[in-house]
Amino acid sequence: VFCTVTAFRRGSPEQQSLPEDSKSFYAGIKFLPESLEIAEDGKEYVLTVLSTIPIACPGQDDSCKITLQLSTEDLGKSSQAPGPPDITLSACQVDLLPGSCLGSSCAAATVTVTAATDSARDGNRASRVRARPLAPRDALWRDYTPSLVKVTVRDLPTGNCYSFTDPHIITFDGW
Repeated sequence: VFCTVTAFRRGSPEQQSLPEDSKSFYAGIKFLPESLEIAEDGKEYVLTVLSTIPIACPGQDDSCKITLQLSTEDLGKSSQAPGPPDITLSACQVDLLPGSCLGSSCAAATVTVTAATDSARDGNRASRVRARPLAPRDALWRDYTPSLVKVTVRDLPTGNCYSFTDPHIITFDGW
């Protein structure tokens, strides 16, 4: 959303200034960061779901919130077909509750993302996290689709150990 303003005098509207555009402003629900690169290291990475517009539920003060259903989708590598998602989320849904707006945030919720440690050398893979409003009562949110976030999982090399003949064992570090 942005505004364009043109100034003119009341008596001579035909003489106008050049239009001035305001800074643009995203109005809706989005993920922060907008893309994420994580590693198969078992660490949790924080993903924030943010609304830049107020959550308002007229006449529903007792249960005023927007519930978002979260899902993941594997995009795979360019050379392979999509498979099971390479990431897991700490929650399947989050609630955005009404509150006062501070800066560009009017409501926020967090979820953690973890890469699946599969011990397979499957290369870097991409997944997508999407959110959709769950049974919205307000017509404003009924057909709304928030922006997606792309999560790239960096494949880490895995160690191998094996044994051959009776007393010979090769450890993870090659000894």
